[in-house]
Amino acid sequence: MSQPGKHFYEFGSFRLDVAERILLRDDKPVSLTPKAFATLLFLLQKTGHVVTKDELMKEVWPETYVEEGNLAQNIFTLRKVLGEGQYIETVPRRGYRFIAAVREVGQLDPEASLEQSVGAGLAEKKPVHPGSDRLNSLAVLPFVNQSGDPELEYLSDGITESIINSLSQLEKLRVMSRSSVFRYNGKELDAQQIGRELGVDAVLVGRVHSLGQRLVISTELVDVANGWQLLGENYDRESKDIFEIQVGIAKQISAKLQIKLTRDEERRLVERYTYNTDAYQAYLKGRYFWSKYTRAGLEKAIDFFRQAIDLDPTYALAYAGMADSYFRLATNWLPPKEALAKAKAAAMMALEIDELLAEAHASLGVVKMRYEWDWPSAERELKRAIELKSNAPSAHHRYAIYLQSLGRFDESLAEMRVAGELDPLSLQINVSLAATLWMKRQYDTAERQLVNTLAMDPDFAGAHVMLGLVYEQTGNFPKAIAELDEANRLGETSITLGFLGRVCAVSGEKHKAHEILATLEAQAKERYVSAYSVALIHAGLGDPDSAFGWLEKAYDERDENLAWLAIDPRLDSLRADLRLDELMRRIGLQPV
Repeated sequence: MSQPGKHFYEFGSFRLDVAERILLRDDKPVSLTPKAFATLLFLLQKTGHVVTKDELMKEVWPETYVEEGNLAQNIFTLRKVLGEGQYIETVPRRGYRFIAAVREVGQLDPEASLEQSVGAGLAEKKPVHPGSDRLNSLAVLPFVNQSGDPELEYLSDGITESIINSLSQLEKLRVMSRSSVFRYNGKELDAQQIGRELGVDAVLVGRVHSLGQRLVISTELVDVANGWQLLGENYDRESKDIFEIQVGIAKQISAKLQIKLTRDEERRLVERYTYNTDAYQAYLKGRYFWSKYTRAGLEKAIDFFRQAIDLDPTYALAYAGMADSYFRLATNWLPPKEALAKAKAAAMMALEIDELLAEAHASLGVVKMRYEWDWPSAERELKRAIELKSNAPSAHHRYAIYLQSLGRFDESLAEMRVAGELDPLSLQINVSLAATLWMKRQYDTAERQLVNTLAMDPDFAGAHVMLGLVYEQTGNFPKAIAELDEANRLGETSITLGFLGRVCAVSGEKHKAHEILATLEAQAKERYVSAYSVALIHAGLGDPDSAFGWLEKAYDERDENLAWLAIDPRLDSLRADLRLDELMRRIGLQPV
């Protein structure tokens, strides 16, 4: 793009600032995702000319595969913001054209010649000071536990997450999500380097020291561009004042970045979900163990969330945490009929306490989708979660999975991209994007996506599982078996073991497939085993009657994998059988 940082574009009541990457309407910021902003900027640079879809996609997503639906979503967003039909014209079968009058205004550059400055037009030169409103994005790095006690890791992690959640309420500030920043946990922190890696303007680093009933917290806000310290504070308070400390940090950051808060944002920034310090401590421990994503961790998380609720029965966030924990336990380790019923009860209680809690709407949306198969209600809940907290990547991610299940793949990929922009280092979001491509039968692109994901973390079992499924569909059975073996080594579940049995069946290793079937059937006598994964093995062995028998068992048990029934490539051999259509009808799905 030409001369970034030295131009403004003005049209109608709008002004686009290239350097600050912000769109203003009547001098008030307009919320746009980074990709929507890039789309608008490129159209403005080509004002009056037709820009093809290929040109736009190459400019906005360089060296990255995207569906045309992502571009369509950006155009839809821009028209909604700018006004339908007033600025962006669709040129059928070609692309788009920006049709309004645009004035390009150049910012005075001391190194530019007089002729260049006059030719571009002059705007008032505003010196940039630390803390100016050019800082629109922030990463809160994991606070360092300086207590020397690993039992207090939950506290430093919890404070970090709470500050992220508070600042994420501000629409004018883009805050990196928990999963992106916690990849740096326990590492030597170079704020500038990490800030550049994450693509943010400022980074907050902090240290926590617990001394009996006292908390000593130090914070530093760093300008990524030049390394200046924008803010440095020390807090030495009693542990019971942890709320006030966190709110103080969030308010100081918003003030230093010169973010003008609406009345509603001011309220949300200081909002508490409990006034009971002990309940809050228990909640922090719950979130700490929840993030482990292991069975033992999730069970500990539920215990701590329950402690928090016992201490404060009106603690809505603790109920939402419990709902998420039961959801993660379902199918992998607990019977979904049991676990998802508990997840639903917890989410409903959270909403009874606080109807405006986005996390609870997101949890209930998943339950409606995976447990009740109530697709309209699921969509309403997930959209409500996004409406209440548009910067939450998990809400966009879950809505993308909803769209995926219905075979609305282009919409799913567009929503997944939004989640990815908000949380670019989320391994789960990256794998889910690959899963959508796999369901769309775009196996080569899915493979590339998964290879890139494993480059971020070679030990992420979910990426190995998905890559194994991709290799199965492309007929590379040795690689498929190797990936699923690795996934089982990292954390065996009945699902991944069943997936491995399925590959053995279709690759000709039927004796091994029967061995895995025997193992799963023996395990089923002692603990929950996913009937869906057993059905896949029978389908691979060419035994449709047994496959449908296990699919019926999956239906009775509310196996959440049935949400894939209409789109799973591994069931293609059964699609001519009317029994599959009947089962889909009972689940509320249509053939794709």
